Amino acid sequence: MRILVLVNWGIKYLSRDDQRIQSPDKSVNGERYWFFKYWPEDVLVDVVDYSRLPYFHTFEKKILKVYIWQALIAALKVKGYDLIISHGAQSGIVLAFLRTLFGNRNPPHIIIDIGCFNGARENLLETLPIEFGGRSLSGIIYHSKVQLQYYKKHFNSLLPNIQYIPFGVDTDFFSPMDVNEENIIVAFGFKKRDYITLCHAWELLKPTNVTLKIIGIKTPPVMGLRELPNGVDIYDAMSIDDLKNVIARALFIAIPLPYYNYSYGQMSLLQSMSMGKAVIITKTPGVIDYVRDNVDALFVRPYDVDDMKEKISHLLRHPDKVREIGDRARRATLDTFSEELMSRRMYDFVQTISI
Repeated sequence: MRILVLVNWGIKYLSRDDQRIQSPDKSVNGERYWFFKYWPEDVLVDVVDYSRLPYFHTFEKKILKVYIWQALIAALKVKGYDLIISHGAQSGIVLAFLRTLFGNRNPPHIIIDIGCFNGARENLLETLPIEFGGRSLSGIIYHSKVQLQYYKKHFNSLLPNIQYIPFGVDTDFFSPMDVNEENIIVAFGFKKRDYITLCHAWELLKPTNVTLKIIGIKTPPVMGLRELPNGVDIYDAMSIDDLKNVIARALFIAIPLPYYNYSYGQMSLLQSMSMGKAVIITKTPGVIDYVRDNVDALFVRPYDVDDMKEKISHLLRHPDKVREIGDRARRATLDTFSEELMSRRMYDFVQTISI
């Protein structure tokens, strides 16, 4: 089977493998890309990432919010492939629109829909072209059950070929590390984070001998704060190897999220859980399918400073519970949310699509 894959992030195309780079971010010559390595049959996967044209990529990402150049390249390459998989509507919906426009449904096209196409917004100027493009789709995979309501409204005829498949993490790449923990709590991520609530909770808590490290932020104004509370340090984005090291040395992880009705936040959550870390995370529709509250992670109410303060304080007072939650978190990723399980579920779904 020959598969054309479109992704909405930059890929490193390598002649030899580099173990420091996680599998979604690299395409190694002669090796199967990402989760396709688990598929039980031989597949040839070609990956097309977004445009690297100066300025044009920024225009696509910031203004258009879809990748036109990538879709045009893919449209010219589809002949000879048995299947197209687009990871993210940014990469898939323009190609789907073009295929509907020209009456082309071969090869089948599946979108792995991360952000509920347009963030689940009910704007006719957005939903009408999305629905039009959807006519050429053969299937949709999604990672948060909340998105099903959107599909029932806008892709009702496609419902038999729309499948919830939990996101999965590479449990080998993100595994517990034999390092000494430090008196730090770690929060990481730049997009879709509610660091204001976290920092206000920290300011009320006033913990001693513990530092909150926030990774992915350059300056406090980016977070919506004029200045940082005492005991909070911020760091710019770092390599995945450095990030894993910081996570491994943390007492536990905090992932404060804003509230949206679509899939986001699972990757950071599962990476931390897979490394055996207890996680405090905001209870949002994007992550409720992945957490057993007070078992393998702790939920905090959205935008609730007092609840965030109490959950941080609770874990600081109960280190044994932190270890127990971390152990169960690791087991949850191995048993339910691994990359291999996600891959095999996707393979089973693809078999139901006429190829």
